[in-house]
Amino acid sequence: MDFYYSEISPACRSVMLTAKAVGAKLNKKPINLEKKEHLKPEYIKINPQHTIPTLVDGNLKLRESRPICTYLASQHGKDESLYPKDPKERALVDNLLSFDMGTLSQRMKEYIAPVMFHNEKPDPEKKKNLEEALTWLNDLLEGHEFSAGNKITVADFVLISTVSSIIEAGIVDISKYKNIKAWVEKCKSKMNGYDTENGKGAKAFGEVAKSKLPNSESKKDSKDEKEPKDAKDAKDAKDDKNAKDTKDEKEGKDMKDAKEMKDPKETKDPKIEKREKTPNPKKATP
Repeated sequence: MDFYYSEISPACRSVMLTAKAVGAKLNKKPINLEKKEHLKPEYIKINPQHTIPTLVDGNLKLRESRPICTYLASQHGKDESLYPKDPKERALVDNLLSFDMGTLSQRMKEYIAPVMFHNEKPDPEKKKNLEEALTWLNDLLEGHEFSAGNKITVADFVLISTVSSIIEAGIVDISKYKNIKAWVEKCKSKMNGYDTENGKGAKAFGEVAKSKLPNSESKKDSKDEKEPKDAKDAKDAKDDKNAKDTKDEKEGKDMKDAKEMKDPKETKDPKIEKREKTPNPKKATP
């Protein structure tokens, strides 16, 4: 199976996680978006929408990440755990896939894409919309280990690729969402090939985003760490100056005392000096 992708893309990474889970071998063909390789005639022939990812399996061509994930799970999965056949269980997974596509991932793109690709300023309202979507996901995770229950499904592969990108970009403080934070750690420890298939690409996404987002949480943290250090340096400098001034004052006083001890004339009592200069009346000439 030929797989056209970019590891910086969350959608592509969700497919890679799914393929790793079911043991499907992908013939990975990286597409460099900066060089506009997705606009080359040979690629447009495969995908007229010139989007990524694209999966080619024989005469089957799939151009959307979520159907690619469900196809891989159904075609290559050892059982139905990743994409259940039970109508109700499958509907729950499909619901989560749609939630990512129409809400979570969409709101992330609406906030960060104009900044990353068009050098626009971040829109605070769009960030609030994204935070609202994260609150909904946090509520959906209440009471169970993974998004659709206590087992990993393709919904988790799709959602973690989005959420990990948000985290690495420093867009929000994920510690505010305790259920998401716990779920992310479970995904990292229990998903086969998490670091190679998702973690590496999420970090690359984050590096690009941080360079464009002036108020990312990571930059804020760095600033907070730097400010106390600067304040400490300023305090140390002030303490050093005060200590130097005190030392100079003490040395000046010590030098003055030493001089007075060496030359007592300079410190003679004025009353004594006056008596010495006054003539003795008994010795006066008659």
